[in-house]
Amino acid sequence: MLCRYRHNIHLLRNSFKYASKKDWAQIAKDPIYTAASEAEALDRLAGFSGKREKRYPAIIRLWENAWPEFVPFLQFDRENPCGRPPAQIPACGITALGSYLG
Repeated sequence: MLCRYRHNIHLLRNSFKYASKKDWAQIAKDPIYTAASEAEALDRLAGFSGKREKRYPAIIRLWENAWPEFVPFLQFDRENPCGRPPAQIPACGITALGSYLG
C-alpha cells in the first residue's frame, strides 16, 4: 500500500512540474485525488481537462497514463491512507505533499 501511496505523491508532484508556478494554486483547486469514487475522479479529470488541456496537455496525459495505478488509491481512507496511527502518518510522506504545495 505504501508504494501505491508514494506513486500518487509522485503523480501529483509531476503534475506540478509540467505547470507554470503561477498556475499552481488554480491547478490545486481541482483535486482529482480526493474523489470518493472512480466515477467522481473521472468527472474531475474531465473538468480539469476541459479547462487546461490546451495549456497543459502533458498533465492530462500523465494522469491518463497513470490511471490504472491511481484508481486503487481511491479505496483507502483519506484521513489515514497509510493505515497507521496518527503519530506515524508523517513517516508515510503525507507531509511531503503539503510542503510541496506550500
